Amino acid sequence: MSRVTDESVLGTHWLFFPESVAYTVPGAGTCARESKPGATDPAWIYVGIIEDSEDEPVQEEEIPIFRASPGRLVKYRNLSTKVTQKGSATCKSLSALALQVLYRTDALTTASTQFNRLAGKKVQGWLKRQIYDGNDAAVIVEDIFVELKVKSAVKVGGGLAEVNFEYEVLQSTLNTATI
Repeated sequence: MSRVTDESVLGTHWLFFPESVAYTVPGAGTCARESKPGATDPAWIYVGIIEDSEDEPVQEEEIPIFRASPGRLVKYRNLSTKVTQKGSATCKSLSALALQVLYRTDALTTASTQFNRLAGKKVQGWLKRQIYDGNDAAVIVEDIFVELKVKSAVKVGGGLAEVNFEYEVLQSTLNTATI
């Protein structure tokens, strides 16, 4: 049976590499839409404990095309004019990256001790999604250039922090996935 159709997909891991951050693998460079760090670069950020994730179909903007058949116009096809993809994940840990996205701060790290709300810009960069089956075999591994957001309030107290990340895929010729 193909791993793609295996119903025991259980684990999802996210790694993130912010735009404008320097990388050293496969060689020296700066992360950008058309400049992707290598998979083994040490600057990839582990996003946290992903409880669940989902890909969200997004309705495309379409223009209906009609043609005569023979004396009236009937729908022939739809012309897609705008296409996007989104996804999300529930993360059961509060990280420096989550705080940066939530409060729109400048870049934060695990060594950060202070931040200023609304001092930063949108968080864009490379998201590496790794999806595994119950036998620890990779089912899907993808690198996608995204805008990363926190999509709902983050409740702190009474248990584990829960961060609901959302991403929107942005076009890059380097977006790729393996199955």
